[in-house]
Amino acid sequence: MIKKVLRYFKYIYFSYSFEKDTIIILSIRKSGTNYLRALITNYLYIFYNDKKTRTMHLDIDKNIFPNRREGVYFNLQSYKKCKKDNPIWKAGYKDMMMSHWPDNIEFSKSRKIICVFRNPLDNLVSQYFFFSKNNTVKYQFPNIMECVRARIHHYFIILYKKFLKIQKTRGDVHLISYENLLRYPEVQLNQVLLYLGIPVNQDKIKLAVQFSSKEEVRKEEKSIKKAIHAEKLLKGSFIRSNSIFEWKKHFTKKDVSEIANILNEHNIHLSEFYYK
Repeated sequence: MIKKVLRYFKYIYFSYSFEKDTIIILSIRKSGTNYLRALITNYLYIFYNDKKTRTMHLDIDKNIFPNRREGVYFNLQSYKKCKKDNPIWKAGYKDMMMSHWPDNIEFSKSRKIICVFRNPLDNLVSQYFFFSKNNTVKYQFPNIMECVRARIHHYFIILYKKFLKIQKTRGDVHLISYENLLRYPEVQLNQVLLYLGIPVNQDKIKLAVQFSSKEEVRKEEKSIKKAIHAEKLLKGSFIRSNSIFEWKKHFTKKDVSEIANILNEHNIHLSEFYYK
């Protein structure tokens, strides 16, 4: 009990120090986190700084918004304050942090939280390729269902249930699905901007979507000769398929039934997602 209280106060101190007046993008891995970061960042620079060229993702990751919530909390990285020319200040925030770590998020002092998720079947396929099939270092699973059984609880179920919980407790959380982000990027970016209280300009939204496209990312990767993200872990591009319903190529009916049963045990149902 004492340890739990101490952890709570440690987090509150951390949140006041680093999360106050921030935007947090909390996401399930492989659900479009970096695409959303690129959309928001490109729009901020186009709208506030009148930038006419694309903001490179490598710059977003290393310089513009390098802070990961869990990285700073667990001292895995030093917190980097946003530079004075960063348009996030003009938008009324001090940072935009990404995170795959749901712990204590309901107590966060951040002003806005965007939760990004994906239908579990496609998500698990993508996790398999990222953490095993196309990975150079670890998590080498012999087949996709071994990966599913090893990762579904900690890397999908816990996060998704936390999303639903904080939506109820905070009430001001914005949920966005990868499927909608991919199919309707202009509409989804518009909704995100309204949620964040950032002025909306449709022409600048279109340009931000153009600058954030997979084609532009692949051009960047070709020019820098490495993946835009997790470059030390991946074989080839960070963007693999960028598609919906890919699970149909990898799961049998028996596999889908097993996954559905695991989710059902936690009161999560495939019908909640856009998956077929």
